[in-house]
Amino acid sequence: MAGTFLDARLIPLGNKKMTDITTATLLSTVTIPDDADRVLIQAEGDAVRWTDDDTRTVTTTLGIRLEDGSDFMYVGDLTQIQFIELGTSAQINLAFYKGGVPT
Repeated sequence: MAGTFLDARLIPLGNKKMTDITTATLLSTVTIPDDADRVLIQAEGDAVRWTDDDTRTVTTTLGIRLEDGSDFMYVGDLTQIQFIELGTSAQINLAFYKGGVPT
């Protein structure tokens, strides 16, 4: 198979932090770099829930739980993903990337 993007070099596009996530908050409340097609997401300070289902709003009981200190790479529609904190001190660290050339 010619080239795979599983081992592609990622082009870093910058970091952001979401701090006010006491209610359902879209990722697009921070400025998403124009060429970003994925984002590394890390919960800090407390657990959060997230969803990218644009027919439902994330709540403290609905959505995928991300524990404090855990992270994952999200590849999808960056304007649809939303978060809510499960405690009182959660923040979300974000690192935006553009997929590169297969290695």
